[in-house]
Amino acid sequence: MDIHVKHLECFCEKGVSTTCPAGGTLDAHMSVDASVSVTVEAQGFIDSENVRGRTTSVDLDFLASLPAKISANLNLDPVTIEGQGIIDEELTADYSVKQTLDNQGELQNTADKINGDFLDFECTQKLFPSGDLPIDGDFTGFVSNNNKYLFSTIDEGVYQGRLVNGGDSVLLSDDITTFLRPDSHVNTEGFFQYKCSLTELTYRPDKSRLRMRISAPLENIESRTAPLYRVYDIKLLDPNDDLIIKYEDLVFKGDSHFTTYSIKPEINTLNDYDWERRTSPDLHLKNDYSLVFSLQAISLDDPFDQGFNKGFEENYVVPDILIADEDRYLALGATPPSTHGHYINPTENFKLSALEICNSGGIGPRLEDYIAGYVEVDDKGIRLERKIYPSYIPCCDFDTTIWPLSSGLWSDNKTGDTNEDTCGSETLVKSLIEDNERNYITLDHVYGPEDSGKLILKFSTGPSYVSEVTKGAFNFQFDQGHKDQMWWQPSGAFNTENTEPNIQYDNPYYDIDTITLRIIAKKDVGSRDYVLDVVGYSDDKLLAVTPASGGFLQDPSGVWLNDVFVPQIGHHPVISGFYKDGDDFALAAKSISEKEKFFEASGNDHYKLTQYPQVDGFEFKEYEIPLTIIDEKVKVGLGRDYSLSSLFEHLYLDIYPLPTGASIAHAALCVRYKPQDGIKMFTQGGEIGAPKTVGQKGLCTPQ
Repeated sequence: MDIHVKHLECFCEKGVSTTCPAGGTLDAHMSVDASVSVTVEAQGFIDSENVRGRTTSVDLDFLASLPAKISANLNLDPVTIEGQGIIDEELTADYSVKQTLDNQGELQNTADKINGDFLDFECTQKLFPSGDLPIDGDFTGFVSNNNKYLFSTIDEGVYQGRLVNGGDSVLLSDDITTFLRPDSHVNTEGFFQYKCSLTELTYRPDKSRLRMRISAPLENIESRTAPLYRVYDIKLLDPNDDLIIKYEDLVFKGDSHFTTYSIKPEINTLNDYDWERRTSPDLHLKNDYSLVFSLQAISLDDPFDQGFNKGFEENYVVPDILIADEDRYLALGATPPSTHGHYINPTENFKLSALEICNSGGIGPRLEDYIAGYVEVDDKGIRLERKIYPSYIPCCDFDTTIWPLSSGLWSDNKTGDTNEDTCGSETLVKSLIEDNERNYITLDHVYGPEDSGKLILKFSTGPSYVSEVTKGAFNFQFDQGHKDQMWWQPSGAFNTENTEPNIQYDNPYYDIDTITLRIIAKKDVGSRDYVLDVVGYSDDKLLAVTPASGGFLQDPSGVWLNDVFVPQIGHHPVISGFYKDGDDFALAAKSISEKEKFFEASGNDHYKLTQYPQVDGFEFKEYEIPLTIIDEKVKVGLGRDYSLSSLFEHLYLDIYPLPTGASIAHAALCVRYKPQDGIKMFTQGGEIGAPKTVGQKGLCTPQ
């Protein structure tokens, strides 16, 4: 009988040995009195979830099947395939302490050779041989190994699927079963050609690859050296034999193995637009397209050197008994070999087992053409823009001699200085240079016509920053009043031009295209609106001197505002008379008609006043006054060019008519010109003396 106890305590007398057999589960706690000899026998169970770690020696041999294809580049050396694996931790097995697992495996796969340029996408259409065509007379043809039509031995296709870059493919070629070979039974060398018609062409071959399954021998009866083969002049032709695609040449040596070659185009006429080649090639038909290629076989052996007689013939070997002649019969009642007309065992040579063209492109030809158009070249290119600032304000008693005779007393809003003296004038011009509304000058008193004063400013071009001006998005349709090539912007929100400021800092010599006067101005409360009529002239007291009356820089005769023309108001008086001439009307002298000195002219000045823009606000506002450079009219020769920057180094502007209380915060001339410069020349004076003599030559040195 088994006794199951949860807790066991033994109380024994000294010198007594007791054995207590029991079957049960041992508790985690046991109490035993000292000096007691106890033997404990127990029977228990190891839990199935217990984990024990141990190290054992195990041999695993297994049988496995690899369904995937293996693509590899193999040479003729032995190949060792090594692999690493991980046994899943959840693997369950019944085993003893020492166990051996024996298994056998078989790797079923086929290694193949490929070479060339393969497409990264599937073919939208494949073309296969569909018939044999005549070849050029200078070439030898091909023959098949089964005496059938040539095209039927190579039309099964090369492969299906994607061959490289992890793709999966199936070989379609039957390799050694059916193939084409050069029609040369003994000799290796020669020139051969094959031409075939193709299946229907329905997809445009924008991208194309020619695939060929080829084998060539390592050696033959002529040589122990592998021959060299060159497949060249490979062309895809349209029904008119016009070139569609010319493929690259293929050069290789024999190795006795079939290889898949993929050849990319060298010339693809479809890369051009259809309207660039019109009718050639013709892609409007489905049938009668063809492929032609030539083959050159080269034997690389050289068995004879200079020690042999020149009468020996290289590269030509005749087998002993390959042709049966006379009355030799291979069998009773059979056809004698002499009537066969060829060698019984031809020399090993080039073999073509399959051929296909892989194309990718759209369906059918593209219907495209160009549209005739005409775009005029811009009459103006990029322009540069710079500002010319005032350099001096003459005193109030300064007379420009420009009609009408008038002047004004101007004062500074901060210092109270006026243009009654030179020191005050210098303060006033500093206020106008600053481009802000904090400092400004005001007309306090008018000397001349009532409420029609003048502001006389001197401008001087010099070193300054330059901005680049380019056309905006709406430069050709949304002119917004841009007439006669004016570039100022009187109105509109469309982007007609772009300006990149301060691209450089320089002081070039330039020829001005357009010019405006930029002013920040306002009127006084209770005063009238006013315009800014401008007359400008140059006076450097030396060379750049122009007449003040009728100055070369003035307002235009009118301004276009959104297809509305705003003309000047007033009339120029006509002046006539005779030029003074000291010649007398003497006999035998010039005729009276040759002495005609009558002239008739019209002065510009301020007789006509511009009507745009008008200063009509009590707050400062920016205004742009378009100006024009008036060309000099002469009867003979060329007039003076007033657009040169040298005339703007000492330029005086006479601005009229300004009412009392008119305030000006900023003034600057904005000029635009073509990127240009001149050759700078500096002249330095010095003592005048005889040239120094060096040898027999005179030498002049600058002082």
